[in-house]
Amino acid sequence: MSTHVTAVRGPLVWFRDDPFLVGRDDAFVYESDGLLICEDGVITAAGDYGSLRTRLPEGVEPDHYPHHVITAGFVDTHIHYVQTGIIESPSAPS
Repeated sequence: MSTHVTAVRGPLVWFRDDPFLVGRDDAFVYESDGLLICEDGVITAAGDYGSLRTRLPEGVEPDHYPHHVITAGFVDTHIHYVQTGIIESPSAPS
């Protein structure tokens, strides 16, 4: 079975640790020319494009977004107590 590899290139931002515990400089990573490599939908490498480009399989060209910022999705995981009674409740038919 072959692995499906995709890649995205551009300014890359991520946190490697909690900035409240280790400080901003040790937690925050910014690569002005970054590369994010995914194999079968799982991130397998992230960092400087110049260092990682040799890890791309032949024929895989990264989607290039030089005027965007590539970062992890931000997921709001909090809930208010009053919402607990309707979690996963079906909506009315339209």
